[in-house]
Amino acid sequence: MNSWLVFGIVAAVAYGVQILFGMHQIKQFNQVYQRMRRGGRVAIGRRPGRIQSGTIMLFALDARGVIKETQKMQGISVLAKFKTIDTFTDIALEALTPYHPLVSKELRITRQTIENARMLYLRVQSGDTVEETKLSMFEHLKLHVMLAKKQVLHK
Repeated sequence: MNSWLVFGIVAAVAYGVQILFGMHQIKQFNQVYQRMRRGGRVAIGRRPGRIQSGTIMLFALDARGVIKETQKMQGISVLAKFKTIDTFTDIALEALTPYHPLVSKELRITRQTIENARMLYLRVQSGDTVEETKLSMFEHLKLHVMLAKKQVLHK
C-alpha cells in the first residue's frame, strides 16, 4: 500500500475521532449550562486557546450577582471536562477583579477567563448587550468587492 494513502487514511480517522470527541464536549457543555441555568442566571467566561490551553468558566449567580456555583473546563484537547470550583462561592462576580486575592492566586489563563466573565456580566447589567460579530474571510472579500464597485460607479 502506498505510504501516502496510509497517511491519508490515518489523518481522516484522526479527524473523525476529533469531531466525535468535540461533539461530546459540546454536549457536556450544554448539559452543565442547562443544569446551572435552571437555578438562575449564568455568567460565561472564555479564553480560547489555539496552541495554549483554552478555558471556559460558568458562574451560576443569584439575583444579586453572587456566585452560587462555578464550573471550569480547561485543557488543550477535546478530552477536557468540567470541574467544580468552590473557591469563588458566595462572592459577587463584580468583586472578582484581577487584584482580588483569590483571583490573583489563579493561573494567568484562568484570571483572563474570570475577567472575561466579569466584563461580559457588567456589560449585560449596564444594558450594553450588542455583540460584535466578526466577518468571515468571504464576507470581507464581498465587502471589498462592493466598495470597489461603488468607487468605480462614482468615478
